[in-house]
Amino acid sequence: MNPTAKEPTVLFVDDEPLILKLIRRELFGAPFRILCADSPTEALRCIAEQRVDVVISDMRMQEMSGLELLDAVRSLDPHVVRVILTGQADLDSAVQAINGAAVYRFLQKPWVPGTMEQEVLSCLEHGSRLRRQSPAHASTVDMLERRHPGITKVRTGPGAAIEVEPGMLNVDLGAFLRQMEAAKDELQVK
Repeated sequence: MNPTAKEPTVLFVDDEPLILKLIRRELFGAPFRILCADSPTEALRCIAEQRVDVVISDMRMQEMSGLELLDAVRSLDPHVVRVILTGQADLDSAVQAINGAAVYRFLQKPWVPGTMEQEVLSCLEHGSRLRRQSPAHASTVDMLERRHPGITKVRTGPGAAIEVEPGMLNVDLGAFLRQMEAAKDELQVK
């Protein structure tokens, strides 16, 4: 496939060469460019050298975990859609991935043959929607996080109960709503 500037690019990262070979075989002829990296270091080099739209990483690798890699990817380019491909998914890992590296999706290993292309297309569409969002939305989220640290993050405890930071519920709701309205007005003026 000849890469073009408009062709979406998906980077798969796994330290098992057989998995990368299976992915290439399954996605042969797909309507996106496929890159494969057999280490997190190689993946970070790829992202530094070219635009990548989606990174799908194994969770457990020798050099660093998939979560550590995707967190680094997020720091390099927050617009890259980040996905974990794992055979050992659990709730704690999912929460850590969502909160820490803002992972969009978990994919199971082994995957059902013939389904990977649709999963990748769904990730590409998600990324496209995010890039189309207005800058005002991103500004609002940033402002909320600055004024109320942790408000955009979700933590769960035993039984998947949502945990709240001490003091988060001791907020003057009226003052909070006035701040939100002021922020909304401020963004509309710009």
